[in-house]
Amino acid sequence: MKVGLFGCGAYGMALSSIMIENDCDITMWTKFEQEKKELEETRKNERLIPNFSISEKIKLTTSVEECIKDKDLLVIAIPAAFIDSLAVEMKPYIKDNHILIATKGIELATENEETEKLVKQALANSYIKLRATKDIIGTEICGSIKNVIALSAGMLEGLGANDSTTAMLLTEAIHDMREIIDAFHGDKKTVLSFAGFGDLLLTCTSVKSRNFRFGKLLGEKRSKEEIKEFLANTTVEGFYTLESIYKLLKDKKVSIPIIDLIYDIAVEGKNPETLLTFLVEKE
Repeated sequence: MKVGLFGCGAYGMALSSIMIENDCDITMWTKFEQEKKELEETRKNERLIPNFSISEKIKLTTSVEECIKDKDLLVIAIPAAFIDSLAVEMKPYIKDNHILIATKGIELATENEETEKLVKQALANSYIKLRATKDIIGTEICGSIKNVIALSAGMLEGLGANDSTTAMLLTEAIHDMREIIDAFHGDKKTVLSFAGFGDLLLTCTSVKSRNFRFGKLLGEKRSKEEIKEFLANTTVEGFYTLESIYKLLKDKKVSIPIIDLIYDIAVEGKNPETLLTFLVEKE
């Protein structure tokens, strides 16, 4: 199978190793000529993934057209903030390609059986399990919201809250995710899938999560300069998704108080201790 993989970051490199194991012929795209040159010469990016090398079989390119041409499957693994601009660049070259947007995590939702088959062929193996769903809306919402909730989980860590408080947060988050999915006419049962509770639990309890680490800085009440520096040097999907979700819910006139509160803390600079008060007082 021929795969065009957009994104040479840590996530893209990790996905490439899985697909190489599954005998895929991969072309990886990066927007930056210097990154392409470095990967061609060293097959490594020590800053992103120390001691990890991409396969010599992988071809590197900065050409969107080359990454798309004659490919069976296109995998997009870039930060969410740049998907729209990449989609504009891709549009003139897309014909009958099957596309996997992997930016939110490996959560497979499709109504096309051929696409489902190709994605499983590319990624499923002895340690990667994929369970398909036709609930595209629910999967998209879960994949987005879990990154936002991870910000608040990090805040609790930074505030020194105990495990039972984090459990309370996750319980409330599950209910809120169900409400949001329902408001956008998705399947509420998706919240109990890998894409829902499974991914939420992982993202909200992993100290390696960039969203969790950013939230922890907020909870520790670090300086504005420190927080800006972290955002400048780290892709925090939850922070950028937060602004989109906040606006979307306002436009839809859907009230999700915890999203409003996370927005007030992360964007407006409200005291993170209000999160503790909110969780205790929420009915």
